[in-house]
Amino acid sequence: MWQELAATLNELNKIYQQMLELGKRKRTVLVTLDMKALEAIIKEEEPLVRRINALEQDRQKALIHLAVENRNITKDTQMAEVLNLAPSELQPVLRPVVSVFDGEYRSGQ
Repeated sequence: MWQELAATLNELNKIYQQMLELGKRKRTVLVTLDMKALEAIIKEEEPLVRRINALEQDRQKALIHLAVENRNITKDTQMAEVLNLAPSELQPVLRPVVSVFDGEYRSGQ
């Protein structure tokens, strides 16, 4: 289950990076009032949003399974704490992704 969580977080990270780039492009076309470009960007975002929703469900399922195995994981457990509970061989894989989620995405950059 830890492998699944790591894979899901990595894919979420990639898609959020794409969404951030689209957001930058969207800001530019909004300033210039280019409605055709805005419509094109929105069409690009739609499949990404659907994929994020599916991955978020996968992430939640993985965490539920891990919580059953490890009572230290609760609904209030922060991802940094979950990282500390991960097997040592997966921590180097999870650490960069968790730090991105805790930093960049929460600050809205």
